[in-house]
Amino acid sequence: MIPAGVFLTGAIHLASNVNLRLEDGATLRFSQDPHDYLPVVFTRFESTECMNYSPFIYAFEQSNIAVTGNGTLDGGADADHWWPWKKNAVRGPQPASSDNRALLAQGEKDVPVSQRVYGDGSTLRPNFVQPYRSTNVLLEGVTIRNSPMWELNPVLCRNVTVRNVKISSHGPNNDGCDPECSTDVLIDGCEFDTGDDCIAIKSGRNRDGRRVNVPCENIVVRNCRMKDGHGGVSIGSEVSGGIRNVYMENNRMDSPHLDRALRIKTNSHRGGDLENFYFRNNTVGEVAGGVIDIDFYYEEGPAARSRPACATWWWRTLCPSAAAMRSTCADTKTPKSPASASPLRLQQRRPARRDRKRRITRTRRRLEKRQADGGEVAERARARTEPQANEPRPKGAVRLKTTHAPAAPSGHGSV
Repeated sequence: MIPAGVFLTGAIHLASNVNLRLEDGATLRFSQDPHDYLPVVFTRFESTECMNYSPFIYAFEQSNIAVTGNGTLDGGADADHWWPWKKNAVRGPQPASSDNRALLAQGEKDVPVSQRVYGDGSTLRPNFVQPYRSTNVLLEGVTIRNSPMWELNPVLCRNVTVRNVKISSHGPNNDGCDPECSTDVLIDGCEFDTGDDCIAIKSGRNRDGRRVNVPCENIVVRNCRMKDGHGGVSIGSEVSGGIRNVYMENNRMDSPHLDRALRIKTNSHRGGDLENFYFRNNTVGEVAGGVIDIDFYYEEGPAARSRPACATWWWRTLCPSAAAMRSTCADTKTPKSPASASPLRLQQRRPARRDRKRRITRTRRRLEKRQADGGEVAERARARTEPQANEPRPKGAVRLKTTHAPAAPSGHGSV
């Protein structure tokens, strides 16, 4: 138990049957010295397995663990600590890009995780809270701010509850809650004010994610408030292990700095089977972009072969406000007609021009073949019902007259 007051700490590793509880007025302030997060541990950086700095609060293969109370967890990240490892307008290019590329290359070559060693001297930032391969995890009541990158990242966990947590952190890649390759996760009554996605559901990245091959499934997101961020609830982009059975209801997403309410993102490098998504009674206030954004050409784009697949999306009572409808059309100066101003715009990127031409050509050929087949069928029908001119008609036979049904009026008929 942490009493009221401010306490400086390094990495905290939870053992089974331990509840780290912060009383009212308690603040755990984490060290800004990277050496306080060594030795390296088995972890993930942006969904690729590696040996890296310890997450600030970490558990590996434990059970019945918790972080609770009304206190505050302060990661101490700012423009001079942790965040510059990603980017800084004053300092120039991203120093972490070379380490990140090296890690991705190791994942593509199936280098053993024990040989993917970073930590001291590298610039791959640790996550804030990461239970790994753990069961019965409870995160409740605490306030989290100033994280190096992802705040809550349960990986390969089962039975996870995140309840009444408040997150306020606006650094790069500051996702609020990212369940990854985990099963039976409840996110309930939380408030997100983040520098990236409020919630992002993940399951591993590229070849390394397919090697582990564990989906993220049975996820419930309810009664949450999403303020600033890139997306209210995002699927991806690291979805190589697949995501299924996601239920989202009674959430409110409302901020001029919230880019999108619902976001699905992947590409042909990451692939992933996405199925069984249910959205019910969610309210969208003001958002900066579209209410729904689907992007299967995210980042690396369509150059690889692991094509993603989607199935079973169920929507009921998605309530965009007038502000959301206005923001959907705010990306252009040209006024849009009411018919094109729907807030449920699907912002799926167009494929290359060559692919469009191929689809148009295939569609035209199918229509031409269908018309030709229809003409042949009609001729055969007439031949069966009308005798030939020189063919004697049997006594008592009745000549049948073939007629064609009138075309259906515009706007009617089968679809």
